[in-house]
Amino acid sequence: MNDSDRTPSSLRDPFGFLTKDKDGTLIRHVDRRLADASRAFLRSGLYSNLVKNRRLVDHDEVEINVTDSSNSLLLQPREIPIVTYPYEWPFSLLKKAALLTVDIQREAVEAGFTLRDGTAFNVLFEGVRPIFIDFGSFDVLTPGQPWAAYKQFCEHFLAPLALAASFRNAPNIYNSVNMDGYPLGSASSMMPNRSWMNWGLLWHLHLHSRAIHKGASNPAGNSKTKHMSSGSLVGLIASLRNTVNALNYHVDKGDWSTYYADNSYSSRAMAHKEELVDIWLGSRPESELILDLGGNAGRFSAIASKYSKNVILVDNDHDSVELAAREFDKRGITNIHSALHDLTDPFMGRGWAGSERSGFYDRIKPQTSLALALIHHLVIGAGIPMELVAAHFRKITPALIIEFIPPGDPMADLLSTNKKGQHHEYSQAKFEQAFTGQFSMRHKRELSESGRVLYEFTAQS
Repeated sequence: MNDSDRTPSSLRDPFGFLTKDKDGTLIRHVDRRLADASRAFLRSGLYSNLVKNRRLVDHDEVEINVTDSSNSLLLQPREIPIVTYPYEWPFSLLKKAALLTVDIQREAVEAGFTLRDGTAFNVLFEGVRPIFIDFGSFDVLTPGQPWAAYKQFCEHFLAPLALAASFRNAPNIYNSVNMDGYPLGSASSMMPNRSWMNWGLLWHLHLHSRAIHKGASNPAGNSKTKHMSSGSLVGLIASLRNTVNALNYHVDKGDWSTYYADNSYSSRAMAHKEELVDIWLGSRPESELILDLGGNAGRFSAIASKYSKNVILVDNDHDSVELAAREFDKRGITNIHSALHDLTDPFMGRGWAGSERSGFYDRIKPQTSLALALIHHLVIGAGIPMELVAAHFRKITPALIIEFIPPGDPMADLLSTNKKGQHHEYSQAKFEQAFTGQFSMRHKRELSESGRVLYEFTAQS
């Protein structure tokens, strides 16, 4: 294998990379310079414990041709089917990923290993459970060596979490700015004055950023790596964990029932919609993936989770996605993923050549999608013509359950008033014309006591 065979997501690592066979099988190639350390880790109790507790993806060693004298190591990792990126996670998921990373580093140090990097891209999610995927990040610890990934961890995790918690902003406002994390100097300058009274933030954010600046301005004085005892290293990691764990994000709407009480539905209309979605999804074969577009706090994602191996709830409102993630965690629903996603401005390819981190719809391929109480936001609120909405939905999904909110509905009228009537044509006739041009209509039912209409569409044969 050569560099051109690497998967784009592994192009930066000089000590290993991933390839994908024609049949889709992932293979991790560990360079001979790291192979001995990787073999030691693979045979360690640390590896077995992390895999057993589903905190690290399990890897199987692949037989190497006896004629291969490179001494490299080949591994086949278990593939995680749903890939979301840190700038798509709500606060609680980013915090979970941070705690997983720092906990693994602490256990690694105690077992004689260390993580070579602290990037948030080392973590994926299985539902709301984080799992570490980068086997190649583990190396044998050199006694006296500080954690080389300390700065990277703070920029990928601590800075966006601290800013989000302080200002009640979505963390992706910060961690979507730069693939290499949010600069500590910028974060320090933005944090409120009271944060200097927080010992953890003072040490790991403010003084840390000053040390980085001082080292950058005086590289000659920073040429020697300072010695750090194992006890000091463990203490630093413990302090860092406590600092992250103390960060919290307040959601105004405290629970599901409060969130869904604030809408224009009667309880009967909501129950009718739930019933229809349940019946229509239940009449189909089990899906690999259902995508809930504009899923709010996840009420219908929970229904969809009964009929699909995985569900992804997406919404551009951080607090609703955050609330959904908390609800799924509380209820032990393990197959729903929660992600921030703006349909009108989605995350496209990022990183080197725009391919290092693939766009949302390159990663997410649903068999069925839900678009409930959404169409008026796209056509009236965002100004997208009805025909383009229908064409886009057909591009991303072969089957669709969608709700039409008619003119005269309080929510549609509110949007229209805000736009002073300056929007594209919005009518039920226009809706049906646009969507039947892309799909075949399978079902159409008016919801009780609402005037809203629920449709089920499938790809035209």
